[in-house]
Amino acid sequence: HAIILGIEMYSSWIIFLYLGKLKFNPVPKNQYLELGSDSKVHCNAEAEVRPKVRWMKGSMENAEMNFSPHITDDAEDGTLYFHGVRRSDEGPYTCVAMVTMGASQELINRTIYIYVVGESDFFTIIVNYHTCCF
Repeated sequence: HAIILGIEMYSSWIIFLYLGKLKFNPVPKNQYLELGSDSKVHCNAEAEVRPKVRWMKGSMENAEMNFSPHITDDAEDGTLYFHGVRRSDEGPYTCVAMVTMGASQELINRTIYIYVVGESDFFTIIVNYHTCCF
C-alpha cells in the first residue's frame, strides 16, 4: 500500500483520508479573568483526526508564541493556564487548531479578548450603575 496526496491505495481499493470538518466545539469566547487569580481558558477542536490545539498571544496578524513565565499553554488539551493573572495579560489571544496527515493540513483559528478585572473594577461598575439609574 502507498500514500499519495492523502489517499491510501490498497491494490484496487482507494480510500480517501478525509481531514475535513475541523471545528471548534464550543467556539472560544471572550473571557473575564480576576486579577491575581489562577485561571484557565479552554479551546477545544474536533475533527476526524485528533487536532493539535495551541494558543498565541495577539491576533493572527501579530501573534506571539512566547508567553510570560506565569502563563502556560497545554497542547494536549488546549488549555491556557494563568498562574496569578496580571493586568498585562489583558488583550487578544488566538486559539489555533490544526490537523495534519501526510501532505494534507487543515487549520482554523479564533481570536478572543481576555479582560482582566479586579475588585475596584466591580466597585466602579456598581457605583456608576447607582449614579446613573436611581
